[in-house]
Amino acid sequence: MAVRGKIGIEELQPAILKDPEIQRLSRATTIVESEHYTKISTGKRWADVTLYLTDGQVLKSRPYTPRGDPDDPLPDEEISAKFHLFTDRILGKPRADSTEAMVAKPAADMDLKALLMLIFPPP
Repeated sequence: MAVRGKIGIEELQPAILKDPEIQRLSRATTIVESEHYTKISTGKRWADVTLYLTDGQVLKSRPYTPRGDPDDPLPDEEISAKFHLFTDRILGKPRADSTEAMVAKPAADMDLKALLMLIFPPP
């Protein structure tokens, strides 16, 4: 995300993950679990980020939870865009559109067999 500005199927390809800048940032990153955040993260995902710059400067974010948690849900349009970012190249746009339309129905009206055939068509 920090290098390419987004995370999608393309950004997760092995060749992209070998990008020198992605590798540099990966090696410079340490994830540290916070007992406090773990304790308060029931139904939420609390985090903060601290950057230690080469000039000695330290930049620290405020504690935050990502958009999409129950108290800050993503709008339908954004969920749709994210879904298509990950599925269009794999399923093809028409199948992705059909899949999205099927899962948007109430569970009682969903034809699970048809949905599975759409996602996993026979060879």
